[in-house]
Amino acid sequence: MRTDYKDIKGSVFGYLTVISIASDKPVKWICRCECGNLTIVRGNILRTGKSKSCGCKTGEMISKGQTTHGMSKSDEYSIWIGMKGRCYNKGNSGYKDYGERGISVCSRWLDKDNGFENFIIDMGLRPDSNYSIERINNDKGYTPDNCRWETQFSQSRNHRRNHWLELNGERMVLTDWAHKIGITPSALQSRLKNMPRERALTMEANRDKKRYIEAGGKRLTLIEWADELGLSKSQIQRRLKEYPAEIALGFGFREISAPGEKSVNQLTLDGEFVAEFKSLSEAGRQTGIDFRSISAVLNGKQKTTKGYKWEYKCKT
Repeated sequence: MRTDYKDIKGSVFGYLTVISIASDKPVKWICRCECGNLTIVRGNILRTGKSKSCGCKTGEMISKGQTTHGMSKSDEYSIWIGMKGRCYNKGNSGYKDYGERGISVCSRWLDKDNGFENFIIDMGLRPDSNYSIERINNDKGYTPDNCRWETQFSQSRNHRRNHWLELNGERMVLTDWAHKIGITPSALQSRLKNMPRERALTMEANRDKKRYIEAGGKRLTLIEWADELGLSKSQIQRRLKEYPAEIALGFGFREISAPGEKSVNQLTLDGEFVAEFKSLSEAGRQTGIDFRSISAVLNGKQKTTKGYKWEYKCKT
């Protein structure tokens, strides 16, 4: 939390008296208006005199029966209401995990007249919408010394139903152990069912599951070879079934055409023969034209590419 701001607690700006800091990014202050309302104002707004009241002095009087803190539509107010509901409303969906377990709210935050104001003074505003209230000790209630604003990610590790695992003095939830060794939580759960805990928590994942193929001094995956040669994965796989890698991947003594590959002819725009290629990939390599563009012409998706027509040799 920032400490380089000027503490103005107790200062009076117009009809507003500063009670305490609300947040430091940007600096905001909790103020009490002379009419009794509690409001939160940015420090620079107070200092420049742009805000001198809660709004009551400009005709925004709060009608009788409404809350007097002026924050009934704020996220903090909703959190305060939800906190009390979980602890005391038996019809609340969270009552079973809170009120029924004996979790309560401190009397300071339940005060009939100033409960919410005390809550804001003790907790301040939540940093942003990713934060919500967390109890540090899940077996204790909502009190100033047992509560803090935390992200959902952090709270998920403080949940009483979390599966905690300890090994060699290191204690983490199952999700964090899985992240550490590079596997999914479900994979770790499977490990724990089928092997001793020490092995399950120390055996790193097989990170290199890709199949690498070496040829011509290069070591690439199947997909990388397909991109290199301008072929599809299935074409590469068919070649590898029929020929050694050095030949299948174009580094042998002869050009091959794997099963399913057809010879293609290159033609001028007038239909005159230019050249014959044993495969689509060879045509792409020899002419420098993207094989996908050639394929589009061969399959009737476009008429020409790079100033040429293309057809399969078998075409009549």
